[in-house]
Amino acid sequence: MLRARALRGEEPVRPPASSDTGRARQPAGAGDEAAERIRQLEERVRELEASKKKLTTKCDILRKAAKYFAGETHW
Repeated sequence: MLRARALRGEEPVRPPASSDTGRARQPAGAGDEAAERIRQLEERVRELEASKKKLTTKCDILRKAAKYFAGETHW
């Protein structure tokens, strides 16, 4: 239920809780690479969320305009 609501944009997507059990140990320096990759992915998520908001707004405006003009014509 939580995931479906998050996908519809009703609440932010949160990663599932994780634990270190079952994970392989990373070599030295891999933590820096992983942290950088996470930072890049978080930045991309922010960009996509902003793009989604912009597209949703445009869609709403077009929907309202179509409804207005459809009601205005009396053929």
